[in-house]
Amino acid sequence: SQVHGSTVLQVDTAGPAGKGDALVTAVPELPLAVRTADCVPAVIHGDGAVAVVHAGWRGLAAGVLGRALGVLRRSGREPQRAAIGPAIGPCCYEVGDEVVAALAGRAARTTWGSQSVDLWGEAEQQLAGLDVWRADLCTRCEDHFHSYRGGADTLRQTSVGWV
Repeated sequence: SQVHGSTVLQVDTAGPAGKGDALVTAVPELPLAVRTADCVPAVIHGDGAVAVVHAGWRGLAAGVLGRALGVLRRSGREPQRAAIGPAIGPCCYEVGDEVVAALAGRAARTTWGSQSVDLWGEAEQQLAGLDVWRADLCTRCEDHFHSYRGGADTLRQTSVGWV
């Protein structure tokens, strides 16, 4: 169960892992998955380990990506590279003052001129030092994704990572 926070769960067996927004495993051939609509999905690969992360604005503000990196490092699995998947882009992510304040330095404007933040840029900055690939595909304005803000109340993308 994803909770829009910064809890990282270590996973050793298949099945539901509990409540949190990041999963980490070093078990070979054990796939981990997160589901997202407009939040940022990230897959982090380390020495013999992987983390998958669901990072909404609250999770990014709380440091969920840094916490996942920390769990990998403390287990002796140095993170090497990461992939940032499709998420709502600054072009379409209309937000209030509290989101802009929580992600200071990431303020942007939607294509229609209202305030926004750049979740992709924030995620990449939190993964600094790694080789980072970004999809840069907006889940709301690209027509082949499921966007909560675009009207997909229950449908989601699934991001998977494994060792």
